[in-house]
Amino acid sequence: MLNTAFKRLLALLLLLPGTLLAHEARPLYLQINELDRGQSESYHYIVKIQIPPSVTADNRPYLSAPSSCRHQSLGMIVQLNCDTALPGQLLQINYPKFNPSITTLIRASFNSGLRYQTLLSPSENQWLVPTEQTTSAIISEYSLLGIEHILIGWDHLLFLVCLVMI
Repeated sequence: MLNTAFKRLLALLLLLPGTLLAHEARPLYLQINELDRGQSESYHYIVKIQIPPSVTADNRPYLSAPSSCRHQSLGMIVQLNCDTALPGQLLQINYPKFNPSITTLIRASFNSGLRYQTLLSPSENQWLVPTEQTTSAIISEYSLLGIEHILIGWDHLLFLVCLVMI
């Protein structure tokens, strides 16, 4: 009896009209690559920025580098020359008008062999470049991200309920 009532309730929920509220599927993307220092005393980085088409031209984000860095913007590519290494320093992403509530995916590769990837929520606009990242920290970060993603909308929960029913 309970199973039949549950199926009817589920069918009713699926037939109810409603507004679809999908989240932005394309995040702001930053790729940070450390270049070879050569004989130079400073550290050199190239930052490639990919902006989703949903962000208007007058609201394109820009990267604020740490005070130890000088930067040169070449459109969607930023060249950083820093007196100290980037790990341990804070990068900030600013929007001229407002954050259009999109996530930011950052990937960083360093000459030491360290590689980092992080996903900033729409409410976060800064990233402290890690000096070291453990496996347990990565597992914890992605587990929390997965749980949060499932809980942000009833459609995610409904999908899980349907999987359980199958």
